[in-house]
Amino acid sequence: MRTRLTLWYVAILSGVLALYAGSSLLFLHVSLRRELDRNLRAEFERVEDLLTAAPDGSLRMGGHGGEGELQGVVELLLVQPVAPDETPRGTPLLAVDSVGAGVHEKVLIVLEGRAAGEALGRKAAPVDAAIIGIVDRVDVQE
Repeated sequence: MRTRLTLWYVAILSGVLALYAGSSLLFLHVSLRRELDRNLRAEFERVEDLLTAAPDGSLRMGGHGGEGELQGVVELLLVQPVAPDETPRGTPLLAVDSVGAGVHEKVLIVLEGRAAGEALGRKAAPVDAAIIGIVDRVDVQE
């Protein structure tokens, strides 16, 4: 009799704890997802307001020099990494143009980290890719 009561108690307690844990996780999942969606939507709208299309097809991002913004106007270019034989390699990247490169020019880019921010003169800039040079010629030696 005592064993049976103990097993019932353990089963009920396990069920209650599982229900509590499941409802807590569901609540966290829903509330965090809503918060993330709200923050992403606000950030997207902020960036969308700053973007303008240039006549040459590139994108420009104008800032007001506020906290977390790039000062002045920066140009964004969609760049396609290529192999030495000019074949496309990987996926295209959206890069901040710090040198005034034009459309269809070969450029040198830095990816992520401090170097990308330093290309803009701001070490802490949240930049994933930055154009740091225009390539005039590529010599491949084998």
